[in-house]
Amino acid sequence: TNASQPSSSTTPADDPSWGCHQCRKSCTLCKNFLVEATTFTSSRTSQTFKIRSHIDCNTKNVIYLILDLKCTEIFYIGYTTDCMAVRWRNHKSHIKKSIRSCELANHFVS
Repeated sequence: TNASQPSSSTTPADDPSWGCHQCRKSCTLCKNFLVEATTFTSSRTSQTFKIRSHIDCNTKNVIYLILDLKCTEIFYIGYTTDCMAVRWRNHKSHIKKSIRSCELANHFVS
């Protein structure tokens, strides 16, 4: 058994390693943007969902949510096979270079 994997009887409510966590290196993504949480709530349905694995900036194959704090009704849901840090750098680069590669970039590129 892999020690980093929770046992099959473990639930998100009793496993503190599950959820979204900042890395130990305090990278730019974690320090400035990543919100630590064990759940998230839909602004549309008010339904709350448990995060059922350990996620940080080095995690691959992640479905992620980005909120625009200025336009509180606007959010972007994406998926990456790269780690989150790589995907975040790509988003930032596309916005800075005005590359309209996705709805997130379209929102921030004027």
